[in-house]
Amino acid sequence: MLSDCTLTALSKVSSLSKQEMEDMAPSDLQIVVEAAKEVNPGFFGLKERLEKLNQARA
Repeated sequence: MLSDCTLTALSKVSSLSKQEMEDMAPSDLQIVVEAAKEVNPGFFGLKERLEKLNQARA
């Protein structure tokens, strides 16, 4: 399980399909997440801000 994002979200910011990622080892997925964060920090920054907003509302 990824703590940084869902497989669906990760498939939107990578060239991998959700099925390809489901077949990967967690350590390999973490490499993909780190690379995606480097290439698209805006996506992950927005995701983090939205999560904080949702937590504040709860």
